Amino acid sequence: MDEDNKFAKTLISDINGLLSLYEASLIRWWKESNIMSKLPYMRDRVMEFYFWTVGIQFEPEYSFSRIACAKALVMIVVLNDTYGNYATLDELEISRRLCKGMHTAFWWDIKEIDQLPDYMKAAYQFIFGVREEYYREVPKHETSYGVSCVIETLEQLATSYYKKAKWYMGQKTPTFQDHISDGPIGSAAVVVLMAFFVDMESASKEAFDWVTSVPKIVEAAGLLTRRRNDTSTYEVCSSQPNEIFFAS
Repeated sequence: MDEDNKFAKTLISDINGLLSLYEASLIRWWKESNIMSKLPYMRDRVMEFYFWTVGIQFEPEYSFSRIACAKALVMIVVLNDTYGNYATLDELEISRRLCKGMHTAFWWDIKEIDQLPDYMKAAYQFIFGVREEYYREVPKHETSYGVSCVIETLEQLATSYYKKAKWYMGQKTPTFQDHISDGPIGSAAVVVLMAFFVDMESASKEAFDWVTSVPKIVEAAGLLTRRRNDTSTYEVCSSQPNEIFFAS
């Protein structure tokens, strides 16, 4: 680091070295979480998320933003794979109620947690753990309001996944409009945007409220993500007709 607390020019020109520094922090966190051993059905996409975040914000001063966003993406996968590929509807109903207080509740205060199977307890312990990591780091960045926004939108995403689980388990066939109207939240676009804002000093309460209101540009991003995801899911389903897939 130089006297301005930025990476030296010699390191900035060393792309492989710079990426290795970014990678090391996230990979260490991922291995220490040991979540894959508790949720064997979960997809391991940490390296993919790592490249996403570096591609969007590679500058050294946005290190926490990259980490916050990558962790948010991992939480999204935990919910998506649990709701879409593993849990029963009865388990998801309990989970949905639990999610509603996730941004304010403490893990040990949640009475319904004992009704969940061990794998789902592990999933929520992981999510609550990431939430606490956010709150420990954010005071240094003075954007604690943003953490609540990230977790609240994660709650909304869980509700969206529950609704989709009921659709795909045969309780209702959604209309095209039902499916598309869920785009901004159901595609996780709002959660990801919130996570990127957490580390930005210029991201005021008004900025987070603006994203939460889902303005046209956020809605468009969500719809594009929704349609891209649906197209990819259709292509996979077409190649594997005997499998059931849950479109996140």
